Amino acid sequence: MRRSLGILVGLCLLLPVPGQTAEPVRIATGEWAPYTSSQMENFGVAAEIVSRVFQRLDMEVEFVFYPWARCYQAVKKGTVWGGFPYAHTDERAEEVLFSDNMIYATLTLFYFGKDDGDFQFKTLTDLKQYRIGGVKGYYEESFLNKAGITMDYAPGLRNGFEKLMLGRTDLFASNELAGWFLLNRVFPDRVHRFKTLRKPLDRHGLKMIVSKRYPGAEPLLRRFNAALAAVKNEMFYRMILKKLRCRRSHHGR
Repeated sequence: MRRSLGILVGLCLLLPVPGQTAEPVRIATGEWAPYTSSQMENFGVAAEIVSRVFQRLDMEVEFVFYPWARCYQAVKKGTVWGGFPYAHTDERAEEVLFSDNMIYATLTLFYFGKDDGDFQFKTLTDLKQYRIGGVKGYYEESFLNKAGITMDYAPGLRNGFEKLMLGRTDLFASNELAGWFLLNRVFPDRVHRFKTLRKPLDRHGLKMIVSKRYPGAEPLLRRFNAALAAVKNEMFYRMILKKLRCRRSHHGR
């Protein structure tokens, strides 16, 4: 993730009612295209879903873009109501609350400049023979550590893919869509040499994490979940899923 100052993005979803003084709900997020990015239209597909949910709640929301470590700490300390998108882990569940699933994501293993047959695994323990890279603090750290796999960590996605290209790791664990999005943007002349293993590591939900310290956090979370369920029944949500399917089919394997 970029080491940059937080970018405050205010989204006034509805005109305020005369005399209304309620403050916008502050939500932290970071750079993780195509899910969230201050540089994307509507700030990415996950941000579009969150905006739609708060629109149904007739509430204003402010997105605050931070580096990911700061994003999580802001939620944990209660300086913001929530942060997104996050996968559930037991470690995080001890410190924050989780919403229902907003969208599903695939965790996969990338490799560079080799053939499909060079890497095979049936169970996670089969991966112990390979040098596997990942990003510190990301979901894959908790997921693979539980399988007893020692990982080579990078500070961000780009650094992790660079180590893979240099042969310092054999495989790199990443969200599938976020990985392909970055490769096409940063390494367009070499993206054709990257591939992913046919078997994904995991498929999991991306959620909103909510501060246990924020005043009124749990009642708002219940309202958020109810509005999210309604949004999932809308044509809007089906279009979001179609947009993600198009990105996936465009990248292929």
